[in-house]
Amino acid sequence: GGPSAMLRRRGDLADTVTGLPECLVGQYAQAYLQDAAVHKALNVVPGTQLAPWTACSDTLHAYYGETVPSVLADYAGFIGQTHVMIYNGDADARIPFTDNQNWTSSLAASLGLRTVEPWQPWLVEESQVGGYITKYSNDFGFMTVRGAGHMVPQFKPAAAFEMFKRFLSDTL
Repeated sequence: GGPSAMLRRRGDLADTVTGLPECLVGQYAQAYLQDAAVHKALNVVPGTQLAPWTACSDTLHAYYGETVPSVLADYAGFIGQTHVMIYNGDADARIPFTDNQNWTSSLAASLGLRTVEPWQPWLVEESQVGGYITKYSNDFGFMTVRGAGHMVPQFKPAAAFEMFKRFLSDTL
């Protein structure tokens, strides 16, 4: 028994709609996190009243107060000190890439950065479009990963790895 056996028992299943492994789909995570064996493995004190776990809830939102109004000043402090590349999957349903594209271009303009390379494709394997990139002066940029959702490495691992390698070697 226990949580690992539960995962092994269900490990060969995938969601028939998304094709994603079950542990990434809310209904399976919900069942798993409400299982008594999982509570025991997490050292939850027996008898503790727990609210049912759910992937989406407004419960925290009702109690959440903004602790940091904006992190733009933090980014502004990094730019010019180190490489800064903001990226998004272009199929991200949580944070559309256009939002990050807008704030990065506004930040670049407010800092007086010039556009070194305008919006253009970046390639994977020399022939496949990996996404699009805009480069600004002072080693600042914004890029997308084509076809990736919110968790870019989960959706496009090869393109994410290529992006990361190029970022580290300063060859984006």
